[in-house]
Amino acid sequence: MVPMVAVLLNNYALPKLPGGGGFCRTRWEDPGAGLEKPGPAAMGREGSAGIGGNTARAVWGGLFTLSLRQEEGPMPDNRFGGGAGLASVIIIARDEQPYLEQTVRFMNAVPAGYPMEIVVVDDGSRDGCARFLSYSREPRRRIRLLSTGGLGPARARNRGAREAAGGILVFCDAHIIVPPGWLASLAAPLAAGLAGAVCPALIHTADPARPIYGGTLNSRLSWTGLTSPGAVFPAGMVELPSGPCDTRLTPSPVPLAPAGCLAVRRDAFCGVGGFEEELAAWGYDDVEFSLKLWLFGYPVAVVPGVKVVHISRPLRPYQRWGEELTANLLLTAALHFSDRRLARLVGLAGSYPGFARAWSRVWREPVWQKRQEYFRRRVYDDDWFMTVFGVPF
Repeated sequence: MVPMVAVLLNNYALPKLPGGGGFCRTRWEDPGAGLEKPGPAAMGREGSAGIGGNTARAVWGGLFTLSLRQEEGPMPDNRFGGGAGLASVIIIARDEQPYLEQTVRFMNAVPAGYPMEIVVVDDGSRDGCARFLSYSREPRRRIRLLSTGGLGPARARNRGAREAAGGILVFCDAHIIVPPGWLASLAAPLAAGLAGAVCPALIHTADPARPIYGGTLNSRLSWTGLTSPGAVFPAGMVELPSGPCDTRLTPSPVPLAPAGCLAVRRDAFCGVGGFEEELAAWGYDDVEFSLKLWLFGYPVAVVPGVKVVHISRPLRPYQRWGEELTANLLLTAALHFSDRRLARLVGLAGSYPGFARAWSRVWREPVWQKRQEYFRRRVYDDDWFMTVFGVPF
């Protein structure tokens, strides 16, 4: 059997997929500059979304307006085992008023180009952000609400995945704007077997002129966003696509995919055991998941032509600094790094906040048993990952 990594790298251009109909591919009339700051009179808390002609326009929480132009393209092949032809969009939310309602309503208003359901996991919110789902009219697409008591991002995503029916799982933050055709373009490389997981480019409202095309790790193992597609390629293994293919929708290998919008095949998700549930707080949950996918032989890619807006909020309910972040970094390393690389990180992290308590939480028998299991099952090791993607650690 040809390894999946080879499939992605040797078939760098998306094949022409069978199927009738069409879906909307996104073309930003002016990428980055398509975000227009409103005047004072436009400021407010309400969001709206609508479709008119070939343009979708969103007014998002009074923060900015966004216009999206649609183009017709071929429908991807929906033949996919396990929930074939259905994608489950899993949105985790904690104190996301008013963003959650705006995100859900915009997803319902924008043509996704692929059959979908929405699973909202309200993870212990205190602001009633999911209350609108109890009294809203019948939505265009199926929406289910799960209420949990503060599981944390990793466990909340896994809970949503267990309840989801789709063969493709799409994990989303509760504060994003998706363009027309976004789901079809993300599903295409997954349905074609070119990747185990894909992400779009993310446009953060704090810096809208600079899209982020996935991420990598720096010399201190901190997340670093990639500012151009293909900024990090597997060394000596990738050739840029040629011919008439649409390079904007061609998947490009990327070390790490952010969980703010991340589509993954169900078999890949189950094959790696989902998100690591011992990562109780925010931080390194998507790093560990992306690393695990690569090491287990499931390629991770970015589809640069799909640009999703990520709202930069003043408050981040899941974010925790100090000991929790240190513990998540150490756990990620304990599960996947060689003895030599783990020892180096422990030496470096000795000065990090809460190191002693964080290390005591990681230095436990269940963690080391899982580490041994992962080392037996994985296709590649961490030396391969660091070398291929040029991570300086």
